[in-house]
Amino acid sequence: MADAKALGADPSRSLFLADRATKPQVMELNRDRLANTRVVAFATHALIGGELVGLKEPALVLTPPPQLTETNDGLLSLEDVLGLKFKQTQWVVLSACNTAAPGGSGEGFSGLTRAFFYAGTPSLLVSQWSVDDVATDQLMTTLFTAYGQGAKISRAAALHDAMLGLMGAPRTDPSHAYFAHPFASAPFIVVGEGGGSS
Repeated sequence: MADAKALGADPSRSLFLADRATKPQVMELNRDRLANTRVVAFATHALIGGELVGLKEPALVLTPPPQLTETNDGLLSLEDVLGLKFKQTQWVVLSACNTAAPGGSGEGFSGLTRAFFYAGTPSLLVSQWSVDDVATDQLMTTLFTAYGQGAKISRAAALHDAMLGLMGAPRTDPSHAYFAHPFASAPFIVVGEGGGSS
């Protein structure tokens, strides 16, 4: 919720959580809203092709239906992403594990990353390996707060500043001392245009 507010979005209209975070909902949003949304963020889990039996391509995990169907298996696959339309989108944030991991292909980025570029986004925030949920939540809140302030800060600079903020923030909870280590934020990189927030 803090992320949506930081970007000036109405959480009741812009957040899709739990039973609203489904593949049919993403496809419905793709009919008109996705194309006109400046920042789209998926905070979920990502799968590398071959990670599950029968999964040949990477996918984002969404809320599964009570009964799996051909049109809704709970996964936003590479093929599904290729059908999305990000005409006005400046940035897609994939706050999940392994969203840029090469998988078994040996290529530098996963097909998932390339699919989002094909769908029209000029810039992505992706992870190169597994991420820590608690640190990532803090990192994303800091990132969106900086990016959403409307200053002429680039996406790459917003990530850099959020990483430094996570490392140097005062710790009220001793169990979060590891936030100071690069482990907490290093998986994330900006690919594509690192440009401004205008």
